[in-house]
Amino acid sequence: NLMRMLILPDAWNLVSSTPLFQRNVDSMDVLNAICSSLQPMLFTPQSTIIRSGTVGTKMFFINSGCAQVVINGKPGHQRHKGDFIGEIALLYATERTADIVAAESTEAFMLSRKQFSRIAQQYPHVLERIAAVGVDRVKRNNWGSKVKSKKRFRVLPDDEDTEAGPAAGEN
Repeated sequence: NLMRMLILPDAWNLVSSTPLFQRNVDSMDVLNAICSSLQPMLFTPQSTIIRSGTVGTKMFFINSGCAQVVINGKPGHQRHKGDFIGEIALLYATERTADIVAAESTEAFMLSRKQFSRIAQQYPHVLERIAAVGVDRVKRNNWGSKVKSKKRFRVLPDDEDTEAGPAAGEN
């Protein structure tokens, strides 16, 4: 796919510089597997990237722009280039814990649960690393009642692809 080949350098630079995946730690094969699985997405200002209360099936790596975390209607942290959001959805079949809204035009790379499952089977340490970050965010934000923790993480099967985008009746 020509589009993916043109976007790959941006994805490579972004993924290899995030705390989750680093050139000096992960092999080229791991980084290539992740980068070749990413889908580019562009969110216009005020569009919903993640909707609280929906069951998530994707995580996003922010390549440019700014995303605002909103919890119970209150603005929280902002996420910028190099940050990632939605990793808990790859580990748990649970409702999203926050809304994430594009504060400005925001480019992100999306990793689906299906693609993540394929990567995690081939590179189990990737699952362990994302699980550790997910558990830390759940604890830090007191989301334990929203996210049911299990001792062993497992990759969940992919759900229907309906997450990002406007809700019914929304423009």
